[in-house]
Amino acid sequence: MTLRHRLLVAEVCEALLELHLSEETPATKADILKEMEDRGTKPEVRRVFQSKRPTMAEFNTAFRFTETFGLVRPERTSSGKYVYSLEGRLKEVMNACRGDFDDVITDFAKKPWK
Repeated sequence: MTLRHRLLVAEVCEALLELHLSEETPATKADILKEMEDRGTKPEVRRVFQSKRPTMAEFNTAFRFTETFGLVRPERTSSGKYVYSLEGRLKEVMNACRGDFDDVITDFAKKPWK
């Protein structure tokens, strides 16, 4: 996984956290992508991606990573559509540090399962 993909994984998680804080979770993949686009207008996010917007392929790769490693929790609605929310422990850690994603993952790995 490239550094760019790791940054995208962080952005997927950050976007979901923002949606959670605004009480718009669980969210669809489209909601998450829209939140990422909205966040992309912020200078600090643009700098991270060096002004090159992520492609859909990069987004999908990053999203699959978040699912595979249990960073997001998928739920199937009664209509058959999938919605996502952050895994509880990760949400706690991200709220606590709101910093470098490597620190987030390290803290996440240290926290005990409840």
